[in-house]
Amino acid sequence: MIVLDVLKWIFVDHLILTLVILLLVGFVFLIIRKHLVKYSLKRLAGSLLTLFIIIAVVFLLLRNMPEEGFIENYDKLSKQQREDQLRALGLMDPIHKQFFNFLKQLFVNGSLGASTKYQAGGDVIKIIGDKAPISIILGVISMALSLVMGLPLGAAMARSKGKFWDKFGTAFIVFINAVPSAVYYIFIQLYGTKWMGIDLLFEKSNWITWILPVFSMSLGSAASYAMWLRRYMLDEINKDYIRLARAKGVPGRSLMFSHVFRNAFVPMIQYIPASLLYTVAGSLYIESLYSIPGMGGLLVKAIGLQDNPLVQALVMIYSCIGIVGLLMGDLLMAVIDPRINFVKKDGVR
Repeated sequence: MIVLDVLKWIFVDHLILTLVILLLVGFVFLIIRKHLVKYSLKRLAGSLLTLFIIIAVVFLLLRNMPEEGFIENYDKLSKQQREDQLRALGLMDPIHKQFFNFLKQLFVNGSLGASTKYQAGGDVIKIIGDKAPISIILGVISMALSLVMGLPLGAAMARSKGKFWDKFGTAFIVFINAVPSAVYYIFIQLYGTKWMGIDLLFEKSNWITWILPVFSMSLGSAASYAMWLRRYMLDEINKDYIRLARAKGVPGRSLMFSHVFRNAFVPMIQYIPASLLYTVAGSLYIESLYSIPGMGGLLVKAIGLQDNPLVQALVMIYSCIGIVGLLMGDLLMAVIDPRINFVKKDGVR
């Protein structure tokens, strides 16, 4: 019976968490095998320092916001009642003591406080935990679609430089980068719902309503992948080893994908984890546009309601996501490409 409960916890209730843990374990195993432990520890220490600085800055900024963001029903309370609540929350203490208490609450008790407006008295971690799975699923699907769209387009652009696919891809990239994303997001929503007969608002149980948000979220990353892959592939094509391979009669298709694409893709690996985690965190605008109950829309609502504890927690989570993405990108590039060596004879670079 206990075994069945454990299996249910792993494969039903917390499947995403289990997959994340397995990926991290596999990633650490690769790092150890590639002898990157010293470099990894150095990068990890730098990332933790950066995260601490971000937490401190966010904390100080939020403490300078209007105090009504920390108190429920602020307008209905007397001045004395407000001061009593602020004192009970520790907001009347010196700022260094408040910060120490916040860190103690975070790392010892595992708590980010209670919501004051969005769900008065509700645990912030539980509120975010209820919203995160939708953003994770939406982000993973969007990221997969952006890779499927962007990489083949970038490869086609590099292979047919100056021809149709290169011109088409260039026009697509220029459009995505030049036009504000809010503009084409709205057009996709309006005309997509009209032509495809899709409901205007998101429904978790109706997979058709996932199409437009996922497609919208994937466009920016797809354009970025296409642009950078084209650039890196063209750089590789002009290198001496490619000219030598052509002189030896290596077939063009084999040369393009076995050598050019593989070597050009290595620099892009550095940015994929960061892009993936940013996408998983959810698009602030898209989640609000389609009324998606995810983390992105939650941050917009929390800011509008001046729910300072919830805003503080979400900003810290997004900051942590960015730092983890950059760290994993650096390590992944070193793990995948054996030519990259971060270690000298006298120590770590």
